[in-house]
Amino acid sequence: MEQRVFTKDILLSVNRMAEQQGYNRVVKPAFLKQLPDELFVPWFTMLHEHKAGKACEPHVRCCFKHNDQHFAIDVEMGCWELLPTVTDALAAATEAPSA
Repeated sequence: MEQRVFTKDILLSVNRMAEQQGYNRVVKPAFLKQLPDELFVPWFTMLHEHKAGKACEPHVRCCFKHNDQHFAIDVEMGCWELLPTVTDALAAATEAPSA
């Protein structure tokens, strides 16, 4: 299976959903907004089934790295499965109109 990626916009959206769902791992939105517009490669760390200490629907706990710092974020299962692949993200970037 090809590696999945976050674009900055996807990362902001996934984080917003994690906050709305009450998941345990989110990243401060102000920090995410300051990230450069690049690709971030998440890695699966575990299938998680709790939030605030109570059982809930399964979701993915993953991590991504920026400037040698690691960040954990919980992602809805459906969102994780729909993340673009590296190939898809690079293709979309080359198709984007130049400013």
